Amino acid sequence: MNEPLDWNGVRDFLATVEVGSLTKAAVGLRISQPTLSRRIAALEEQLGAQLLVRGPRHFKVTEAGKRLQAIAQQMQLTSRKIEGDAWDGGDVLGGMVRISATEAVTNAWLIDQLPGFVETCPEISIEMVTDNRLTDLLNRNSDVAIRLVRPTQKELIAKKVGVLKVGYFASITYVEEHGAPESLADLADHRMIAIEGSRKFASDVDAITRHGRTALKLRNVLGVMRAIKAGLGIGPVYCFHGNAQNDLVRVLEKEPEIEMEIWLAAHPELQENPSIRAVYDYLAHCFATQKQRFS
Repeated sequence: MNEPLDWNGVRDFLATVEVGSLTKAAVGLRISQPTLSRRIAALEEQLGAQLLVRGPRHFKVTEAGKRLQAIAQQMQLTSRKIEGDAWDGGDVLGGMVRISATEAVTNAWLIDQLPGFVETCPEISIEMVTDNRLTDLLNRNSDVAIRLVRPTQKELIAKKVGVLKVGYFASITYVEEHGAPESLADLADHRMIAIEGSRKFASDVDAITRHGRTALKLRNVLGVMRAIKAGLGIGPVYCFHGNAQNDLVRVLEKEPEIEMEIWLAAHPELQENPSIRAVYDYLAHCFATQKQRFS
């Protein structure tokens, strides 16, 4: 390899491996998929090694690719550490802090909390990492995360900050036409909107929706909300969010709610980085003062 390494190509490769899809990576990088494929192919040619084995729908990372991934992740960590150290100055605030949360939590709650923070700490910029999967805090895909399951990585700083309840809602127009079911026995003649996925939440929802006729199955709560508002049927919604909608009605009130623990987690650098600490403490305060809203 005689010419300097294309570090942008390494970044593109790492982004692709982390999301597991050329299409998703291209969207995140704001380029076309053919352009991304050409960049990775050029990187492979430059390195003289195949990094990905491409299939019809998926790809597999080669051993050379795994070695490059490990090196690239370390480079990424070092880069972000340099960014953080550039603000070194005791308790001086500044720089970028990445917050990770699901799409539904971000849009239904988190965005509304941020104006107060940016007014208080204008020196800190917030980057939202909106992903329904669990981001890897230790690899610094984000600095602070709001999770609906207890973190399993012992190195993380984490605490339970609340309980999120999920109930079942329908649009006013749907209820006017089909009635409001109170229990599972009432669902036989109702259209249901289900959640698809492998997590416990999906199976808890399925235990209810299977008693009706599935009209639509989606992968995220926000999509379910839109489907309910469109009158497609009855579906699960975060209670605090559903109760705030003037065009929705709570149904199945005789059935128990789904409860999910809310955890606030952060990278261990929280102890040394005043900006990450400021974001973490602010979100913890928001949850503490709004605990009743969630329950």
